[in-house]
Amino acid sequence: MKRPMLAAALAILTVVSRANDAPTSSTVQPTERLVVKFEAGSFRLLSRIPLTKAIPASEELPASDRPLSGFWYELQSGNSQVKYRRIVANPVRVHVEGVEPAEGSSPQRAETMADGSVFSLLVPASADGDQLVLFSSPLTPGGESQPARVVARIPLSKVAK
Repeated sequence: MKRPMLAAALAILTVVSRANDAPTSSTVQPTERLVVKFEAGSFRLLSRIPLTKAIPASEELPASDRPLSGFWYELQSGNSQVKYRRIVANPVRVHVEGVEPAEGSSPQRAETMADGSVFSLLVPASADGDQLVLFSSPLTPGGESQPARVVARIPLSKVAK
């Protein structure tokens, strides 16, 4: 890999890392690590791991007169009340791959989506009837700036702790 491509990749990772580490207030509390699998266009909860951990405070969505884009998740009660929300970098990222350029030509880029991924999300300990709700802009090349919508609604009672 050429140095400019490596530098660009590291810069992207730094931005994503800093976005995930943004300072927020947090308190130690009963927490769950939810392990989620994305495959063939759908999300499935693999496991729930109980922890006692400090997690960032719930976030508000930005006020806007236009639909929001991006990725976030919510822990909702059985009657769809938001109990916890985090805005995060999309864990099912559309990848941009650089192709080794021929001498004297510009790098070529291609967007493609990963076939699948496994990621974890932290939420306060859930109660019976709670659900994990994932919101995302379209998971297609070029879709990251389009309005987000619910892409998964996963009842937490279906997977034991």
